[in-house]
Amino acid sequence: MDTLNILVPTDLSEFGNKAFHTAEKIRRSLNGVITPMHTFKEIIWPDGISMPNIEDVLSDDIKNQVAQRLNFLAIEYSNEEHIDTPIITYGDPFNRILSESKNFDMVVMTTHGRRGVQKALLGSVAEKMIRNSQTPVVVTRGELREDSLDVKRILMTTDFSMASLKAIPITKEIMSNTDARLTILHIVSLEHTGTMQEGRKLAQKAELKLQDIKQNYFSDMPDRVQSEVEVTTNSPQVAIHKVISNRNFDLLSLSTMGKSALKYMMIGSNAASLIRSAPCPVLIVQPEK
Repeated sequence: MDTLNILVPTDLSEFGNKAFHTAEKIRRSLNGVITPMHTFKEIIWPDGISMPNIEDVLSDDIKNQVAQRLNFLAIEYSNEEHIDTPIITYGDPFNRILSESKNFDMVVMTTHGRRGVQKALLGSVAEKMIRNSQTPVVVTRGELREDSLDVKRILMTTDFSMASLKAIPITKEIMSNTDARLTILHIVSLEHTGTMQEGRKLAQKAELKLQDIKQNYFSDMPDRVQSEVEVTTNSPQVAIHKVISNRNFDLLSLSTMGKSALKYMMIGSNAASLIRSAPCPVLIVQPEK
């Protein structure tokens, strides 16, 4: 791709604005342009009263102030020449972001990492996006430390399904534009295999498959790609999280669906779990439906 068009939605909170830091990381890696976006939440109108459009609700002065604020936030992390005209919309944030995302190559946003009852009640725009967006989504937690803007170490997970391999092209694109090194990880979970002996047999087969991936997709950069198989009693989500937490990865890359959505993970559940807990930004690629 020549220029990556990156959409960065924010609710203008200090937490939501952290997405600009991650967006700049990606922009540098892929020669991108950042477009900030803010959606004014729709007003709940009484029955029988239709929702007005944005022009009827927001004055030009308000929209100009928000546009200036969005530009200011983006420029804190990037140069003005890499910032496109902000998008300001009115309505349900998820629906508006999903609609706008169709015109972009990537969406970068934060998640509040809610869990349990709070998550069930409030939902998550980020999690809805990873389940529904055909545009790749990078999700980051707002409390992450803001260190280097360079992508140096990438972790990509795979279960060897065709769906899980959909994350390879954009991962390799990032590597082609940086000096980043890649670790390809496969988890053998004894939750699904049973005994340790069975797990070791599967691990041996997995190591051969990982070598095939390296040869088929990364033969032009063999010194920068390593593969790992981990046999664990943990679930894949917990195992992946532990690997990320114990190392200094700059990006986790994965697809939202593996093997069988019912047997191995429900659609998006693995990705949803990781975006709430991963200590690095998570790039999620949705297999085509």
